[in-house]
Amino acid sequence: MKTTKPTVTLERVRCGVCGSGASTHQFDAQDFIYGNAGIFPVARCEGCGVVFMNPRIPPAEIGTFYPQTYYTNLAQRFDTAAWKAQAMALLLRKEYGYPVTVPVSLLARVVAVLIGPVWSRLAWFRHNIANVPGGSVLDVGCGNGALLTIYRRLGWKTSGTEVGPDSAAVGRQAGHEIFLGELAEAKYTSGNFDVVTLWDALEHIHNPAETMAEVFRVCRPGGHVYVYVPNFGSGYARRYRDRWYMFTAPLHYYHYSSETLGRLLRQAGFEAVDFRYPLGGAGLHPTLCAATGGLLNRLVAYGPLAALLRFADRLMPRGHLLAIARRPASSLP
Repeated sequence: MKTTKPTVTLERVRCGVCGSGASTHQFDAQDFIYGNAGIFPVARCEGCGVVFMNPRIPPAEIGTFYPQTYYTNLAQRFDTAAWKAQAMALLLRKEYGYPVTVPVSLLARVVAVLIGPVWSRLAWFRHNIANVPGGSVLDVGCGNGALLTIYRRLGWKTSGTEVGPDSAAVGRQAGHEIFLGELAEAKYTSGNFDVVTLWDALEHIHNPAETMAEVFRVCRPGGHVYVYVPNFGSGYARRYRDRWYMFTAPLHYYHYSSETLGRLLRQAGFEAVDFRYPLGGAGLHPTLCAATGGLLNRLVAYGPLAALLRFADRLMPRGHLLAIARRPASSLP
C-alpha cells in the first residue's frame, strides 16, 4: 500500500566515501517495501565506484520515511528452546572461542554435529563476534539492542548508539547503555572498545568516511571491527536493482561491494580486511514478489511456491557481505 510523505527537497552531495564531487546517474529507484512515494536517484561515484543516493533525502528528514513498524522498533525476541541454546554453546566454543557454561544434552550434541556445519554458515549465527574475555563491545546503529543482549549473555560489556528514538527506547528497557544520536556525538574515549560492530547499519549512514574514522578512533589498537551490509556486488543487485529487497530505497544511502567497503575500511586505517559471505539474507522471496506481476506474482507470493522460496531464502548465498578488520596494534590510541 502506497503512503505519502512530506515533500522534501533532495540535496546533491559529494561522495561520502572518497569525497569526489563527480558521480554518474545509474537509475531512478522506487520504494517497493514500505510504500514511500517518490523517485530516488541512484548514482555511482567516479572516484571510488561506490553506489549511493544522489541527490538524496537530507539526513534531518530521513527519519520520516521509516515506518513505525520498522523491525528495530519492535520488542526483542529470542528462541528459548533449551536444546538449541546448548547446541549453540558448542558451536560458539568451536567458532568463536567461548566457554561452555551450561550442561549439554545428547540431543544438543547430535544437533551440533549434524546441523552445526550449516548453522555456522548462516547469517544469524555470523552476527557473533570472537571471544575477548572481559571485553567491551560497541554496536553502532544497534536498533532495539537485541544483539547487545546476546553479547551481554556471552560476558561482554555492552554499549550502543542509535539514531532512532523508538528503537533506542526498546534497547534501554533491556538494560543497555544506548546513546541516542550519531557516533561522533557520543564522544567516547579513544581506544575504549575491544570490538566495534555495524550490523545492517553502515548502508543507512549518510557520512560513512567520517563515521568509519570515528570507529577507528574508539576501537582499541589491536581491536576489531565487524561490518555487515547488503552485497551490492551480488547477482541479485545486478539483476533486480531497486526491486531487490536489500536495496531498500530510500532508507539506504549507500550500497557497498567488497571493493568499495574494503576501500572505506582501509582509508580509515584498518588492516587485514577479511570478507565472508554468510548464507541467507538475500531477500529472494520479497524480491520476486516485487519483480513479478499477474499470475506469476500470485504463484510467487502465495501457496507452496512461496513457502519453498521463503525456506530457500535462508540458504541463499552472497546476499550480504561481512567484513572483519583490525586496527593495527601499533597505532596510537
